[in-house]
Amino acid sequence: MFNFKYLICLFFLVLSSCQIRSKKTEVTDEEHTSPDFIEFGYSTDSRLNEISGIVESINYPKTFWVHNDSGDQPRIFRVNQDLEIIQEVQLEGISHVDWEDIAYGNYKGQKTLFIGDIGDNKGIRDNIQVYLFMEPQKGVVTSEPLRTIDLSYPDGPRDAEALLFDQRYNELIIISKRDQKSRVYTYNMNSTDLGSLKFEGELNLEKLHEIDPTSRYRITGADAIPERGIIIKNYLEVYLYTLSDSERLTNALIRKSPKKIKYVPELQGEAISLEVNYKGYWVTSECADDGASHQAQPLYFYPFSN
Repeated sequence: MFNFKYLICLFFLVLSSCQIRSKKTEVTDEEHTSPDFIEFGYSTDSRLNEISGIVESINYPKTFWVHNDSGDQPRIFRVNQDLEIIQEVQLEGISHVDWEDIAYGNYKGQKTLFIGDIGDNKGIRDNIQVYLFMEPQKGVVTSEPLRTIDLSYPDGPRDAEALLFDQRYNELIIISKRDQKSRVYTYNMNSTDLGSLKFEGELNLEKLHEIDPTSRYRITGADAIPERGIIIKNYLEVYLYTLSDSERLTNALIRKSPKKIKYVPELQGEAISLEVNYKGYWVTSECADDGASHQAQPLYFYPFSN
């Protein structure tokens, strides 16, 4: 005989479990704190379906600019530390093929966002793009680019997910993802050789740990504060380069071995940003899976050890 009491109990057990999961963002800061990192919030906004780039704003403290991976509209979002959207900006006159990283810097006296449409999983794009936008003011909902830069590699198409801007040398830096060793390319913004990236050298990560090169060199994000440091990550680890006062970012990447620092891998974590005062770093996740479902992304902060 079918037990209806059992079915009713099971229904309320499942309902209770769903309610508990739905309240995970309400956990207090103490419960979100571990010896390694602080968990600030989870995004449940369907517009943030695959965050692949993040950078902390200087104009608007404790907020971040983020964007989605391929398949989204050409738009960026400003979010708070709970990963709640507080501003959405449509970027006009550009396309969104495979946006992979976002950088922040001073360009011609203006605080500027650099968006890297540099992803190329199949290695077939003849040209990639970097878009420059003046950081949008509060309330702005549309923006046009200051500059669009079409770029090509000297040695054939590359997949890349890490973009940096060295404002002291007016230099864009792209780090490849799918090479046996990640390759570093630059473009000088004052160059008369329009669109041609320059190969500078390879990252030196081979002696730091035991994971194999196919994982080690899958660099998914980067950020830098000139005269302080560069941070890069793959899916499993995070590395920090310490810089001297006038050191070119590119020189540090190809000549130094970075320090591996604390990091607990999250599901498909691709985005990373240094804290603006160099007190630590932020990471968030795409949280994509098989395409049938999606998990909420966390925002984690890792303080640097004193």
